[in-house]
Amino acid sequence: MTQNDGPSWHLSLVAIAAVLWYLAGAVDYTLTQYRVEPYLAQFSDTMVDYFTGLPPWVVALSALSAWSGLLGGILLFFRRRFAVALLGLAALAFCLLTVWLTVIADPGLASATGRIGIYLILGAAVVEVVFYLYARQARVAGAFD
Repeated sequence: MTQNDGPSWHLSLVAIAAVLWYLAGAVDYTLTQYRVEPYLAQFSDTMVDYFTGLPPWVVALSALSAWSGLLGGILLFFRRRFAVALLGLAALAFCLLTVWLTVIADPGLASATGRIGIYLILGAAVVEVVFYLYARQARVAGAFD
């Protein structure tokens, strides 16, 4: 993207990917918080106990990441500047959540999920940072109203 060339074709594709990504996070958050049994049944009892027993501030970080990311993805699709701030907030919240769950929490994420949980949350953090960096670059390139 260059200045004043208008939106690139890939901006819409990335925005759709971001909406789907954060929609999945928002659905997971909602189904977990409301303890929807058919959803939770796919996880082990250890995992369910771990994720439903997190401190409220950790749950709030999770909500902040999911919902600000979803709104940010929608605004990215409509090429609104505020998408960058929302996607940055979502990435920051998720990165803080990742650090707490993998390094600080006792018991840590690995106690409930094993190493695969660590790999998945680290990969998810990378994806969230990439969405933010893409949106920031799109803003710099002049793709937003």
